[in-house]
Amino acid sequence: MVGMITLTLLHNPLFRFLCISLVLFTGPQSYAHASSYEIEIIVFERPDSEDLEREYWNFSRQHLDHHGARLEEMKQSRHLLELSQNPAYDLTQDLQRLNDFIPRLNNNNLPVLASARWIQPAFFFQNAPVISLGVEGSRLAHAYFRIYKTSLLFADMALQLSPTSPIVKPEFNYPEESIENVQETPVWEFNNEYLFDSWPEVESLDPEYFLIERRRIRFKEVHYFDHPAFGVILGIWSAD
Repeated sequence: MVGMITLTLLHNPLFRFLCISLVLFTGPQSYAHASSYEIEIIVFERPDSEDLEREYWNFSRQHLDHHGARLEEMKQSRHLLELSQNPAYDLTQDLQRLNDFIPRLNNNNLPVLASARWIQPAFFFQNAPVISLGVEGSRLAHAYFRIYKTSLLFADMALQLSPTSPIVKPEFNYPEESIENVQETPVWEFNNEYLFDSWPEVESLDPEYFLIERRRIRFKEVHYFDHPAFGVILGIWSAD
């Protein structure tokens, strides 16, 4: 089974592209305790991904509320820093180490939604800044990142991608002779949340996609966070 999965991934052009790129950018391990980190992030879209058709994405209200709550926790952080409004930590859109990824992604029809670079002290969780890259009114409505240390180094992220197509509500079509019966039916029977959740093929009912993840990070490695609709490339280096 593992061999079949590996063979399938090797035939995926995006997987091969990222593997080759990440190998080129991965350096030797460094386990020294740095006093500050240099961080670069790229968020890109996968508009032609076949994974959305192969993989069922849960649009139930319970699923969306759970991910929305996780995203809201980072949004409400007292250490929130907006890329467009706060110059702290040399926060900028200009990349240095991961800059070569951007033309490669664009050439492979993987448009870049956001990018950022910043330098921060090696904070523990309670003092680590939450960097916001989301642009209000864009497809990338929210994108929050937090890099912090324990005895190891971790990255938290919470992203929300909105749809490109307008929301479409399902239509109820009834024969003319049953109109009277429909009008007598209580409204709640048609607006009931359970009914909407039982139609997963109507993606536009709840079209947002979330990427909520926590991962251990190593210095000088470039990490790829995968999602059927979009992806994140993240690299962290010692800034000492």
